Amino acid sequence: MSRHTYFPIVVALLIAIAALGRSENARAATPSGVIWVSPSTSAVQPGDYFALDLQIDANEPFNAASASVVLTGSAVRVEGVNGNFLSACPVATYPKIALPNDLSFSATFNPAPTHCVMYRMLVRALSDGAATFTVSNGSVTSAADGSQIFQKAVSATVTVGSGPTTQAPAFTSAGNATFANGTNNSFTVTATGSPQPQLSLQPGDVLPNGVSFNPATGALSGVPGPGAQGVYTLHFLANNGVNPAATQTFMLNVTGGTPPPPPPAAKTATIYAYPNGGTYHVGDRFTVGVYLSGGGQQYERAQGTISLSPNLVMDAPPIVLNGPGGGCGTASFSPSAYPVTVCPPLSNAPGAHQGGNGSCLDWMPGTNQGVFELLGPSGQTLPGPAIGPASQGSLDFQLTGRSSDEPANRLGPDCSVGFFTLRAVGQGPGQLSITNASAFQWSGLNFAETPVLKATVDANFSIVP
Repeated sequence: MSRHTYFPIVVALLIAIAALGRSENARAATPSGVIWVSPSTSAVQPGDYFALDLQIDANEPFNAASASVVLTGSAVRVEGVNGNFLSACPVATYPKIALPNDLSFSATFNPAPTHCVMYRMLVRALSDGAATFTVSNGSVTSAADGSQIFQKAVSATVTVGSGPTTQAPAFTSAGNATFANGTNNSFTVTATGSPQPQLSLQPGDVLPNGVSFNPATGALSGVPGPGAQGVYTLHFLANNGVNPAATQTFMLNVTGGTPPPPPPAAKTATIYAYPNGGTYHVGDRFTVGVYLSGGGQQYERAQGTISLSPNLVMDAPPIVLNGPGGGCGTASFSPSAYPVTVCPPLSNAPGAHQGGNGSCLDWMPGTNQGVFELLGPSGQTLPGPAIGPASQGSLDFQLTGRSSDEPANRLGPDCSVGFFTLRAVGQGPGQLSITNASAFQWSGLNFAETPVLKATVDANFSIVP
């Protein structure tokens, strides 16, 4: 083979070696990707509008990027973002941005750029102070081999007007507290200042056994252990970089401790008259119901006194409804001017008559209240004369559950004490008042009675000629 034959082969080998060298040199540089807010510092005045760019730069093409971008501070507000301009990234999948404070994104790009602006933020300066656009959790993916080439993130700060006001720290919480041994105790140490000061406990101070201090929340809390009784002198520090820093001498007294009393039962029961107002003529007969409303709770017993003003008399025996949804367990009245009339079992159907014996109530359609009239055997209204002698004065009532050891048979949560037929006998104000009232629940393992009456509601009428 002649040397002329070898010449093309040698030339080809030299070209290949040179190309290989260029390729190796091109990849010799460490791949890097930077996500940053530009400009990284800005100074504006309240009311100004200005723009900030979220940029991505790399030394080789990239096809995906993401980062957390969060605005902190109330001095500025992002009014909107724009991704449509000359240097914008060629976004293949659009980022998810939640204005005004969360500007995080995750996007892919086609074609793969080496530099572009992810989005441009339109920002408004609101008031003197400072704000920070913090970039973190960055990711930049190489288009060549899918490797991660992210190198760093650069955040940005904005100063508005005179910038944030500063104030030296000062403690606002009391300088002493008492903890009980063997029980859980808590006290919060607080301090003001601008910026918000950081709290700490002076090194060397000794806390009671079982008690700790959380400088992030200011909580001094815990259960002092055996032998922790005594007075502890502590020193809390507050520092925010503004002189002077604050120091508070704090006295913590740990006593022998006793178990805290159980919380009082909620005041939920109401005993009320209905209707609780209206105008009647002298000689009119009308019925007023007295009810126990339990606020969703049940009760073991209730009691009270029903009194009438001189312009009203009781004109019939008290009426007690029977059956589910009706009366409150067992009702008794004293002194008993008349024997109590117990109505037939209550129908749940609105509009059903509870009558037939001349002494029970109509049922108001669409409600759970009785119509205030007496019914005869065929359902007619009985306007007739007074049933028995008129009684004026007061009447005590006692309510007990049907079976106190069964919750389903206790009083309430909503039921009727009884219905009282009244007659107007004189002009002027007429009142049915409920006094000396109480309601009780069982509480604790020993079933102690706890009073839970919240209120009573009287009935006030106007009697005219």
